[in-house]
Amino acid sequence: MNNKFKRIHYNYEDKMVSNIENALNGEFMIKMLKRSWNREHDIHSISKLIGEVYTINIICKDGYGFEFYMREIESLYTKLYEKKISYEEFNIEKSKLISIVIAKKLGIDISKGVTKEDKDMVKSYFLEEYVKNGYVSHSFPQSYSDSIKRDGLISSTKERSSKPLEIQEIQDIFMSKGVVAPLGGYPYYKGEGIYFEHDFTKLYNHAVYSPEWFAWFTSSDHTKVFHNQVETTPYVLRNEECCRRNVYDLCKNTGLNNEEKAKVMDFYRKTYETYKSPRLCSALISKKRLGKDNIDKVVPSNMDLLSTINYVLKDGAKEYVEHQGNVYIGKISPEDFKIITIPSASKYIYTSSYLRESKEQLTNPLSNLAVLRNAEKNKHRMNAEMARKVEQVRLLLESKQQYELSKSDELKI
Repeated sequence: MNNKFKRIHYNYEDKMVSNIENALNGEFMIKMLKRSWNREHDIHSISKLIGEVYTINIICKDGYGFEFYMREIESLYTKLYEKKISYEEFNIEKSKLISIVIAKKLGIDISKGVTKEDKDMVKSYFLEEYVKNGYVSHSFPQSYSDSIKRDGLISSTKERSSKPLEIQEIQDIFMSKGVVAPLGGYPYYKGEGIYFEHDFTKLYNHAVYSPEWFAWFTSSDHTKVFHNQVETTPYVLRNEECCRRNVYDLCKNTGLNNEEKAKVMDFYRKTYETYKSPRLCSALISKKRLGKDNIDKVVPSNMDLLSTINYVLKDGAKEYVEHQGNVYIGKISPEDFKIITIPSASKYIYTSSYLRESKEQLTNPLSNLAVLRNAEKNKHRMNAEMARKVEQVRLLLESKQQYELSKSDELKI
């Protein structure tokens, strides 16, 4: 590595973690997140800005250029949302912005022009810090924090403190009535493996809905693949009353008997007590620990500076393919990751009302079939028993759909 930016031997990881946590909880970022929510009212927009805090602090682990970068990236996102620039243009401008911050950190005076040697230095620095000494993230609710600090990240559901069998029992109650995803996709695949995210602009989405199956369970829409409306998902703001009401609606609209309803509501109450803390957490796991730090695998050596930055950020090499390259089977010890606390969503997100789910919406056979078919795309991840149940429910839903169509035809006659 060029001596001009040779790594200083201090505990840079602790410094980076401290910088990220202080930034996320500081007034500068809270105000920015509030502005974003007031303007876009979109959880994705919040996630993107929080992700940029991670991105720039991983590239510049000493916190260099943080506020400059965040002001400029906020302006770029505003232009993107207002459709003044395209996604392609946004990605180019973001890569330029990152290269400018690195160049300034390395003492390169960009106002006098940039040589090929300068560009190579910036490129080498980016790859060294973001890939070789980079990280991925795993998000989780605060309630898991103590056990994760003690036991590490565990891929096997049998070894975790949660109870997948009880979750499966609740799932089965609803599946037998033709409601296929009261708890999202988790019961289908049992949640095996440690899922991690390389794209930090998605990190907050994973954190604020974690555990995703419980956010889905307490939502007012059980036929969507992904929720992005806080009005649909009161768990985001830990609104217990609306979470409970949604679960009650789910039971009522499904047509559960009193015994089934009591079982589901008891499960809800116990589980909400576990996840009620609004604090969110993310673990930063070293790419070295996961074997993802090989620069030669991540980017072609002949690529120019801006293309390199964009290619790496967008995973052009497909190192992190969903359910393949972003899953670790095994155990990651506590010393192999650092935990960062993200401020409660209520500090920058608000809503004046919540939506409710209708019986027609919940029990629509077409919508439920769409969810089921989406699950069947990943059939190889199901065990034999679940695959059998899915087949039974699919036949039930197709029968219901056929019945609805025949009734419609009779009315026409």
